[in-house]
Amino acid sequence: MLMNGLDNDIVYDELTGVLSFKSFLSEARRILDENPDTEYLLLVWDIERFKVVNDIFGMDMGDNVLRGLADTFRREILKSGIIGRIGGDKFVCLCIKDDISISHIEDKMKYTIETDTEKYRLFVQAGVYYIDDRDIPVIKMCDRALIALNSVKGIHTDKVEVYTETKREELITGQHLVSDMEKGIAGREFFVVIQPIYDVRTGAVAAGEVLVRWNHPKYGLLMPGRFVPVFEKNFMISKLDHFVWEEACRIIRDMIDQGVRVVPLSINVSRVNLYHNDLPDILDGLTAKYNIPREYLRVEITESAYMDNREQLIFTVNRLKAAGYDVMMDDFGTGYSSLNLLKDISFDLLKIDKKLIDEIVVSDRAGNVVSSVVKMAKWLGMSVVAEGVETGNQAAFLKNIGSDYIQGYLYSRPVDVKDFLQKCTQSADNYYRVEFNDIDIDNILNIKDPQIRSFMDELIGPMALCEFDEAQLRLLKVNSEFIRLFKTSPQKLYVNNTFFFSSEDSFTKQRLVDACLNARRKSRAESVIVSHKKSKDSWMWLSMSIRYVGDAEGKSRFIFSVKDITKERNRRNKQQMVDFYPFLCHLYKEIIELNYTEGTVTTLYKDDDSIKQINKKAPMQESIDKFASYVITGDSRNEFISKTSTEYMDKFFNSKEKIFTIEIQVITRKGKHCSCEMTFIKTGQNPGPKTVIACTRVVG
Repeated sequence: MLMNGLDNDIVYDELTGVLSFKSFLSEARRILDENPDTEYLLLVWDIERFKVVNDIFGMDMGDNVLRGLADTFRREILKSGIIGRIGGDKFVCLCIKDDISISHIEDKMKYTIETDTEKYRLFVQAGVYYIDDRDIPVIKMCDRALIALNSVKGIHTDKVEVYTETKREELITGQHLVSDMEKGIAGREFFVVIQPIYDVRTGAVAAGEVLVRWNHPKYGLLMPGRFVPVFEKNFMISKLDHFVWEEACRIIRDMIDQGVRVVPLSINVSRVNLYHNDLPDILDGLTAKYNIPREYLRVEITESAYMDNREQLIFTVNRLKAAGYDVMMDDFGTGYSSLNLLKDISFDLLKIDKKLIDEIVVSDRAGNVVSSVVKMAKWLGMSVVAEGVETGNQAAFLKNIGSDYIQGYLYSRPVDVKDFLQKCTQSADNYYRVEFNDIDIDNILNIKDPQIRSFMDELIGPMALCEFDEAQLRLLKVNSEFIRLFKTSPQKLYVNNTFFFSSEDSFTKQRLVDACLNARRKSRAESVIVSHKKSKDSWMWLSMSIRYVGDAEGKSRFIFSVKDITKERNRRNKQQMVDFYPFLCHLYKEIIELNYTEGTVTTLYKDDDSIKQINKKAPMQESIDKFASYVITGDSRNEFISKTSTEYMDKFFNSKEKIFTIEIQVITRKGKHCSCEMTFIKTGQNPGPKTVIACTRVVG
């Protein structure tokens, strides 16, 4: 059946039709003994987090998956050999070494479950043992393949791992570490260090990342890479996470008590804790216990977590943000990147992975990708942290492209808590207060001589005097250029004594408040760009320079110098997506522009690394109809037609959304069926043509 020569009393697994594990062991032994000159390998494979399949889709679907994958191995992977089921979702194969390749195995180890309402991609991983010792029992050979398999559990970039003696030694060490963990926490063998994160503009410490170390009595000082993966695989990481989180809260409390400048500290959250519904409650309990503001505790989430359970991750992040915690996407650019991820989850900060930073100076492509990531993050309203910065050239490049923060050995290695606090010795309210009466702003805004006033207004442009009482920003006085810019009367500007720009826009208001606080703290001008709605369909972009000029009656006062940059902004927006192309080409196979004002389609990029225009201004509706009829299959055809319709796009253009994604089933030119992700990005802006770009990539 599977291989000539099998005994008649062989037992087969009832569900999948492959050998039972006991029969596999005996048949593998016989094959090895009868073919002493043939080189064999033993491969063990299973499905990552298979329990989720049964939980979501039911036992019947789980059984179908096991039968389907067993059949795939039998028909498409094994040219010769036998296959058996160890139990559950774990299988074992014996085959001739030269009849199989690792790359072929990885190519075939893909499986997607799809129903009318759900779609779930499975990760199949394997461990390989090249049989170099035939004298040991076959079950020991299986153990060695399992050691290799377990070494890649949870690492979705690796599908197949080969057994080595080093892995066996690591397994034994790991078992010791697991047994010593609780004693290590109780005895404070674990301790934290903090790596500072620096503000690119000021060079000052802006935040810190809390990292854990283990001073093990037998193995010495251990870095996280030695013990964290072991604890994750053994589901023991939660206790260590909680220890680190509490240490972070304790340090923030110390900063407050010692009167040093308090900066946010970020903590890492493992996948196990990330998917627990009580994560926000645990953090709330710790911040309450140490009586610290939640904005000082940041949560770092690794990018790969999105691949495990998208819905749960979105739910958890939204709860954390609603509770007042900033959330940071860690390791961005490691291989899981998707604009869909940034569209689904509103992160506060984006941390670019060290692997990309390492290449930016020596590789133009890497530099273009990082530059595009920074611009896109700013476009989506996120701050950017570049980690792993080790050279001056890297730092100079990152400053030039607009990275907000830098973290790396060039600035500082992780330091102990005492040294970190010393780096934060600047006072939390370290700005020089002056009395407002010392500065004669009134004469600048209200010059009595008409000719001089006209000359000064044109020279200095629109200006406003505002005050801030730590709760509300109010407009006090403006010059004539300010009134001319907004085409309104002074009476309307001062209605209810409310600050003109922040009438209904809480986001803009908060940006202006933050800029005022920074200007006061640093005693220098702070720049910010905001949008202002002039009418129902009309917007303007304003560049503001904000300077603190003193206090009066307990309220801080600021001068706002305003410039209308709407025309410049619109010109830049037309070229903005060009800046994103290197990053988009890094992710997608095809990029097209849909111009709904002109009704045309233009192909911007296809299949290779260059940007080239293949079809220019083809009729859009005709192109969409052909693509829907001849390329898209199944129910996704209707969704594609609906989402690309003029009616839907009109709603999209009038909304605040910038990105949306759909999944479609397509037939390639070779007749192969596959799943594709199409991401639509708004590039047009009112006023102007309504354009989007559609980016496509294969996902299964």
